[in-house]
Amino acid sequence: MYQSGNLAAFISALYTHDYALLGRSLNDEIIEPQRSQLIPEFDSLKEIALESGALGFSISGAGPTMFVLGKGTEEMNDILIKCHRHLKNKSIKAQVFQSKVNDKGAIRID
Repeated sequence: MYQSGNLAAFISALYTHDYALLGRSLNDEIIEPQRSQLIPEFDSLKEIALESGALGFSISGAGPTMFVLGKGTEEMNDILIKCHRHLKNKSIKAQVFQSKVNDKGAIRID
């Protein structure tokens, strides 16, 4: 039930551009607690990201890919550098990518 509320809040936040609500709604109560244990340094990375201003941090799909959601390019650069540095200090190889959220929806490519 809690997860359904988060989904509804997430959709509402997207429509209303409510970044605070968006961040609060990115709390996965079902999958993240189980799968995060399989991803080295997940909890530390999430803490680094959120303390650095990220709106949210979680697992993308089945993992081990993670995502960070933030408001701006500079803020995201700072967050990604800190997270990547943390993994490097732990001798964990990782790739970091930054992209904008698609605001056009699905399109057909010929």
